[in-house]
Amino acid sequence: MSENIPSLEELRESFNRVYNGADRLQQEYDVIREARRLRVPIDIYRRLYYFRKEKYIQPYPKSSNWLQAPNNWAKWFSSIPKRKKFSLIRKGIFWLIKQGAIVTTVLALSQYFFEAPQRKKQVKYQAWQSINSASGKPGNGGRINALQNLNKHEIKLNGIYAPKAYLKEINLTDASLADANFNGADLNGANLSGAVLWNAELNGTKLNSANLNNADFGNAKLSDADLRNANLIKARLNDVILSRAKLSDAKLNGAELDNANLSGVDLFRADLRGADLRGANLSDANFIGVNFRGADLRGADLSDANLGSIKINDYVWVKPINMTPEQIRQAKNWEKAKYTKEFRKKLGLPPEE
Repeated sequence: MSENIPSLEELRESFNRVYNGADRLQQEYDVIREARRLRVPIDIYRRLYYFRKEKYIQPYPKSSNWLQAPNNWAKWFSSIPKRKKFSLIRKGIFWLIKQGAIVTTVLALSQYFFEAPQRKKQVKYQAWQSINSASGKPGNGGRINALQNLNKHEIKLNGIYAPKAYLKEINLTDASLADANFNGADLNGANLSGAVLWNAELNGTKLNSANLNNADFGNAKLSDADLRNANLIKARLNDVILSRAKLSDAKLNGAELDNANLSGVDLFRADLRGADLRGANLSDANFIGVNFRGADLRGADLSDANLGSIKINDYVWVKPINMTPEQIRQAKNWEKAKYTKEFRKKLGLPPEE
């Protein structure tokens, strides 16, 4: 049985496929489907799914240095979620009394939280100093740790200027990055889940395999950006400029792309299930292998878009899937797009010359 248990990465990727809205029937259906796909018992998969948002808690500190122990305990206690703090207070107070550590712990916590504002101010100053000294320069320049520390303290990073910076695999979950400039920067593998990137400059930015789940890109510029294999599930990309961007194998399930400019975009084998593409400019875009199930194309411009097929090898042809004639006819200039011979018949179009 243990040989069939998937890795944590596989489980987390599977959890992203499960519907997480008000329709409980759809969610339960997805849970059962994913459990069967991974060959995990449904009750075990369901239990793991509902623990998916639990935050990791570091083990309690063990120190042989008596003088450092109070500060280590205070840092550990401040790092755990509020709900866990209350639980530990209720369950652990009698244990602490028995260990004779209650007074030491209270004093350490009091000192730690009393000094918190000054400590936060010092961290903020040092981080901004690193960022400003590296401004306009390529490479890391200490910016990864600095930006992560500022974001950890919930400090807004609006207007950050870091073109061509090396920020590979940086973790800026839920960061406020409005008006930031990351033109040409290396953000491959970065975690920007839930980040706010209004009006951000991301032209030519490398975001290969980045986690951009639920990120808000309102009015951002991502021309020529590399978003291959990126997680853009439920991302808000309304009115965004994505012309000539690379989005092959990207996950765009439920993404909002209404009125976005995707002209010349490569979406080879991208997942557009449930995506909102109303009024989007899709001219000259490559949609070969795209999953169109439930995608809304009303008013989108399909001029010269490629919805045909391509031969991968002697046996395999790749073409769009879950695409319907009714769906396509809701778009503008759909007659000017490229389709397979079979789909042209479904649309009532004459054979290509």
